[in-house]
Amino acid sequence: MGELILHIGTTKTGSTALQQFFLENREKLAEHGIDYPEFTKQPARSKRNGIFVRRYCSAKARMIPPALLANDVGENLRRLATSLSAQQRTLISDEDFSLAPSWLTRPKQPNECYWKVVARVLGEAHADRVTIVVYLRRQDDWIASYWRQAVKTGWRKIDLDTYCNSRETHICTDYAAMLASIDMVMQGRANIVVRRYEQGAFEGGDIYHDFCFACGIPWDERYELPKKDNNPSISFDIAEALGFFAKVAPYGSPLRQDVLKPLARELSHNNPDPPRMTPFDEKETWQIMEPYLEGNEQIAKKYLNGQPLFSEEYGERPIWVPNEDRIAEYRAVFKDAIEQYYRQHGYPKRFDALLLSMPEEVQRPIKFAKNNLVRSWTYVRKKVMRMGHSR
Repeated sequence: MGELILHIGTTKTGSTALQQFFLENREKLAEHGIDYPEFTKQPARSKRNGIFVRRYCSAKARMIPPALLANDVGENLRRLATSLSAQQRTLISDEDFSLAPSWLTRPKQPNECYWKVVARVLGEAHADRVTIVVYLRRQDDWIASYWRQAVKTGWRKIDLDTYCNSRETHICTDYAAMLASIDMVMQGRANIVVRRYEQGAFEGGDIYHDFCFACGIPWDERYELPKKDNNPSISFDIAEALGFFAKVAPYGSPLRQDVLKPLARELSHNNPDPPRMTPFDEKETWQIMEPYLEGNEQIAKKYLNGQPLFSEEYGERPIWVPNEDRIAEYRAVFKDAIEQYYRQHGYPKRFDALLLSMPEEVQRPIKFAKNNLVRSWTYVRKKVMRMGHSR
């Protein structure tokens, strides 16, 4: 059988750019014995080809019937097995492999539970030789970046302080526990390759050269490099303003995908944060990093020949201080975009959107009056219907 190269992220470490690189160079990679296969019923907007594997593993780990998944698992597993049987190297990429354990409902050992399922599924596809590639970003930087990502996509509304202390954050940033679980579950069948996502740490100067170097893929000067950042982060002030509209435009909604996300990117492009800006001062950074120092050192010894996993520079970086005036301006811009959207799609939804964009103390009495009106109308309508039936 051929070798499976499984790129598992982590999130916010250039995964979208890498997937764009794999996609644009599929034919050239094939010339070097690397298959980046296409699978059926994958999301149209996504460039990652491993979504079906990750979703199937997540469903099994959460005991969700695989029949409820919206992708053809059986056919795709056969396609993966066919690629591996051709004795070539098969590349699968999905950064959410590293996030999936945090979605499990209250397990005692989420990483171990999840990776046991992954190992069984890879066994079903006859993936006997596996190289797992993971990029790691310093925990404080990852938290700040992923919080902005969550706000941008509308996946959740949560303030930064709460997110820092959440169970999900701890699971996602405990890299040592994740790698230990993979190593234990795979029982030596997987070669784990750890790469640092840090300025100046990339072999060859960029993440594309670095990935090829890490996996032993020959570098070809004909490779086409993505021309722009495929998943840019938004600025901190814009994230703070956009988070106010989480209920108005939920994750995956047209308003979120087609209006607010592009607008947030454009505003961030025109008003970028200074390089390496962080929301944490030196003391806060130390408090975040302290629980992970021992695990990071273990990773450095085992996977990086003792070289430090991350820099220990915690101070002398620009610190984000919320600019309330600017945040208010951004809120007004988002509100205008929402109003314009709902002028084209009907008044009731526009009313709900504007209501949810108001301060909480204003929302409460309006919601109360609206609910009373709805209940009164429902009561009157039912009474009229009963009177009609009685006649």
